[in-house]
Amino acid sequence: MFWEAVGGGLAVLAHYQVWLGGMAVIAVIIASGLVTARITSPGGEPSARGCLTSIILVGNVVQGLAISAYLTFIMPIILGGNRTTPLSFIGQYFGTVMTAAVVGLLAMFFTAFIPIVGRAQSVGAFVQGVVVCRLLADPALQEVGKTNYVHPSYPGVMASAGFILIAVVLTKLSIVGLATIAAVTSQTKGESVVTLLAPAIGVVFGLLPAFMYMRYAVISLRV
Repeated sequence: MFWEAVGGGLAVLAHYQVWLGGMAVIAVIIASGLVTARITSPGGEPSARGCLTSIILVGNVVQGLAISAYLTFIMPIILGGNRTTPLSFIGQYFGTVMTAAVVGLLAMFFTAFIPIVGRAQSVGAFVQGVVVCRLLADPALQEVGKTNYVHPSYPGVMASAGFILIAVVLTKLSIVGLATIAAVTSQTKGESVVTLLAPAIGVVFGLLPAFMYMRYAVISLRV
């Protein structure tokens, strides 16, 4: 089941909606950072208060809520479907969606306080992704037509650690690939490609172990 889940998680990356959503998350974070900097630094002069507010707002709240919205948007794809979440689902399960967003944000925040591993961005993204996905799993599985189940079986600590390790390796390889593109193309063009794709790769690959985690759960329904 482990390697099948890895393959299923990687299959999520084949959907263009996943990459568009990742770019949208980056755009929201950048835009909110610019707005916050403008508000907290009147006259264009930086201040300690403005810097602190930017770190808290952009680094935690905005990013966390944007990622929660992103996961909600692509949930059917994560679970093996081919389309994004319809607006009717959000309206029907609005309370669940909001709960998942808030709890996922808190989980990411508290994960940062775990010694050593909590400092890794991939671990925080994984924890938030798992929390959001598990809270939305039952209604989302019904939405994609997988209604004949009781409860899925979720992977344990070792399998989860394996998913994180694979995702970290793939992220590093992707960064090396982007650097190679920048090296073999013209300097301006290469830098433009890296600047455009690197942030989205960071978001999507940071959540990749959560995609694998949920595919494991879906596979368990038919075992």
